[in-house]
Amino acid sequence: VDFDRIKNLKSHCEAFLSHGNLLGKDLKATLEGILGGIHFELGDYFNAKQLLEASLRFLNRSTKDGLAHYAKVSVYLGMVYRKLGDYQTAKDVTERSLEIYKRDFPSNHLETAWALGNLGVINRHLGNYVNSKVYTEESLEIYDRYIGKNYIGKGWVLANLGSVYRNLGQFKKAQDLLEQSLSVYQANLPDDHIEIARVL
Repeated sequence: VDFDRIKNLKSHCEAFLSHGNLLGKDLKATLEGILGGIHFELGDYFNAKQLLEASLRFLNRSTKDGLAHYAKVSVYLGMVYRKLGDYQTAKDVTERSLEIYKRDFPSNHLETAWALGNLGVINRHLGNYVNSKVYTEESLEIYDRYIGKNYIGKGWVLANLGSVYRNLGQFKKAQDLLEQSLSVYQANLPDDHIEIARVL
């Protein structure tokens, strides 16, 4: 994550939102969703939750762009609930997002893979390892088929799938997946990056 870029974007969003009376409802809701995602990336889960929930209340779902943003904001909100330890709410919110992606967007949509991967993580935290495996493998299939073998998101999915197999007691399979994840991360990230450390 490029924190300097994120902090710069945060300042711009806050500046726009400070003139909320001049913004249309849809634009304000969109900016709140973007800012909520930024707060999540910065580890500020309380403010992220407030902004994402406000965004979802007012986003216009009658357009393709509005629906895509609604689904993306929902995944971020699910990630916030997961970080706050409310795994069931995280699961419910993310499942609603996945329904939108599967119903209204192509099967190779990158955000569909992202939503599936997050559902895999949430189910693993809930101890639903079989469901976690199904969601994570479906996410990996999209990355493999449509996105590219060294896309960084694939490294994240491989690492999560490795964790699922470890939880299932299949340690050789887990090791193989974690090694694949490490290979993807090493192709995209500096050697001292925290994601590489996590896999190691």
